[in-house]
Amino acid sequence: MNASNYRSAAALLLAAAVGCDAPALPTGPAAPPAASAPVVEEKPLVAGIPGEKLPENEIPVTDIPRKFDSKDPIKGRRTRQDAKEGANVMGISSAAAAGLYAKHQMMIVSIDHANELYNPQHDFSYPKTQESFMKDVVALALNGVPLPEIPADQEYCYVPEQGQVGLQIRLVPGSPNSKVPAGTTPEKAIGMLGGSLEPEEPAYVPPTTQISPPPAEPAAEPAAAAPGEPEGGRDDAGNPLDLRERAAGFGGVSPTDGVSE
Repeated sequence: MNASNYRSAAALLLAAAVGCDAPALPTGPAAPPAASAPVVEEKPLVAGIPGEKLPENEIPVTDIPRKFDSKDPIKGRRTRQDAKEGANVMGISSAAAAGLYAKHQMMIVSIDHANELYNPQHDFSYPKTQESFMKDVVALALNGVPLPEIPADQEYCYVPEQGQVGLQIRLVPGSPNSKVPAGTTPEKAIGMLGGSLEPEEPAYVPPTTQISPPPAEPAAEPAAAAPGEPEGGRDDAGNPLDLRERAAGFGGVSPTDGVSE
C-alpha cells in the first residue's frame, strides 16, 4: 500500500473511532414521484354485470301488469337505441335490432296461440294459476326455450282474471320503483292502485254447432192486372166476352139455350 492510500484508510478509521459520520457516497438522480392512477367511474350493473345504462322501456312498466311486449327484453334495447341515434356501421345495429325484435315477437305469437289452444281443451277456460300458465302454456309454446331476460326490478306474471291477455310484465313488488310491498300479488296490486281486473279484450266465445234456419222469404205481392184488360168482361170494341151475353145481343138466343147445365 502506498503512503497516500495508507493515510486515507487511517483517516477513515480515526473518524469511525471518534464517532464522526462517514462522508456520504455519491448517488444517482432521484426517481420521479409515482403518477396517481386515474379514477375510473364505476358503471351501473345491468343484468348482473357492469355495463352502460339500459335505455328505458318504450312502454313503461309499473306495478299494474300489462301485456309483455317485444321491446321489453334487455337484448335489443341498446341496438335499437344505436340505430335511432345513428351509431350504425353499415346497418349492423338496425339489422340486429330487427332480428331481436322478430325473435321476441315470434315468442309472443307462439304463447298467445298456445293459450288459445288451451282454452277449448279445458272447458273453454284459461289457466287458473300462474304456475299452470307457465307450465302448460309458456313452456309448451317455447319448447323449453327460456323467456328472454328482463331487468332485475321487473318480472313476468299472469293474471287468471285476464287469462286471454296471456303473458304480462310488472315491477317486482318492493323494488325501488315499486309502490306496493314485497309479496303483493298482481290482483292485490291492481286493487291497491285503482286498476281493473276486467278483461281488456272480449272473452273468447266458442263457435256453436246449431244451424239456424234460413230467413223466410217475403210473401210475393199479387200480380197487377195486365194493362189494357177491358173492364166488365168486354173487349176493346165493347162487345161482351161471355158467349151467352154476346148471343143475346144478336137476337136474344143463346147458343146454350135448351142445353141443360
